[in-house]
Amino acid sequence: MSSTYFENEEIRGRSEVDRRGKYIDELTQKIANYPALIELVVNCLHNNPHRRPSTEQLLTRLEGIRAEVEGNSGGSAERLGVMVANEMRENERRRGEAEREMQV
Repeated sequence: MSSTYFENEEIRGRSEVDRRGKYIDELTQKIANYPALIELVVNCLHNNPHRRPSTEQLLTRLEGIRAEVEGNSGGSAERLGVMVANEMRENERRRGEAEREMQV
């Protein structure tokens, strides 16, 4: 999602809250079958940094989600891992684009 948009032929900037909300909405559609993962993503993107999980908490929760997914549907944990990795790469790409736009 772009950090800007057009409204009435004028360019507008999105707030960080708007960008996070849109990202969560898009991701929720992609991983709707994994509510625990959606909850984790929402927590990681919380606007208050003090309410985000620590690295240790994040790893523990990811291990729990992986175990749950593997227990429920066999090999889909690998597919989920690939999906999350792809999403992380896409997020990094978007972040790089946004940084380049800010330098111009």
